[in-house]
Amino acid sequence: IIHLLEFIGFTSNKTLGLQLLEEVAANRSIHKSMSALLLLVYHTVIPYIFGLGDGNIEAAEILVADMLKIYPTGALFLYFKGRTEVIQAHLDSSISWFERSLSSQQQWPHLHHLCYWELMWGHCFQHRWSVAADFAGKLMRENRWSKASYMYFVASNLLMLDGKDSKEVADLLKEIPKHKQRIAGRSVPFEKFAIHKCERFQKYNSLFLPAVEVIYVWNGFNILCRSVEHLEKMLSFVQEAMKTLPSISTKGAVDDICFGKLVSGVCLRHLKRLDEAEKVLREIRFHESQLEETYVVPYSLVELGLCLMSAGRSEEAQALLVEARSFQHKYALQSRLHFRIHAALTELGAP
Repeated sequence: IIHLLEFIGFTSNKTLGLQLLEEVAANRSIHKSMSALLLLVYHTVIPYIFGLGDGNIEAAEILVADMLKIYPTGALFLYFKGRTEVIQAHLDSSISWFERSLSSQQQWPHLHHLCYWELMWGHCFQHRWSVAADFAGKLMRENRWSKASYMYFVASNLLMLDGKDSKEVADLLKEIPKHKQRIAGRSVPFEKFAIHKCERFQKYNSLFLPAVEVIYVWNGFNILCRSVEHLEKMLSFVQEAMKTLPSISTKGAVDDICFGKLVSGVCLRHLKRLDEAEKVLREIRFHESQLEETYVVPYSLVELGLCLMSAGRSEEAQALLVEARSFQHKYALQSRLHFRIHAALTELGAP
């Protein structure tokens, strides 16, 4: 986007922009609140959805504490206090702050939806699938951004529950493709991903750890990586689930096995067990020709590149990231991965 703006005559300087916003936020002026909000979005939201989860937590905490002294019941600043807790993986504390933001006002339902979104993730991260599905259901009924996406969030969490009525979930998954929409002439990327998953469910009558997959593709591990406890819980959960999978020769099983390896590799990387992470991530490439879920390969290349970055093997990491960026086949959520690749290459000082 920056290159496009530069092409038509605009210039950008991120460092200067942040410096100016910080100066305004530090002064008592009519622009103080807006500058603080922009900085809070930059530090607590953007790096965790589109980047490597490297927001400035300390700066965010100082900003939000300052603004809450001025607006102690301000819904947005209560929300961002919740975000500062989320990005430190203080999940129960974050839930409390989002609930305070919810109860602080009734005039702006869209701010409620913002909190429902965060509460859905906060419970999902802690494997409270039923509660997460309830908040996704609220969004499905009340918010108009993407009903198909919200329906899939509901279904993916319900599928994690033992003994859940499979007919109810199957009916919900059948409905999702009917709600596909276009915004400004373009389809919503996650809707395409969700519809593909619905088709896979119709084909195999099951989905493997769908809520964990949703956490992964929405970069939820940028949050979970802040807590060894949450990482170890997720790793154990995935590895136990993989024991229930059929052999790799069974039709459709290779995708589930490789996804399990992908998430295991991510957990192991964040736990600093880099040799184990590298081994399990490299195994995915051996099955590339058998995979129906083509996104798994480029995503695994990026995770392997990040693993090698952590091990100080910068040249090998850069080669893998460039390979992932130029991956020839179309795959789900490609632009989302390209944001992460760009952030990683920038950190390496590569073009």
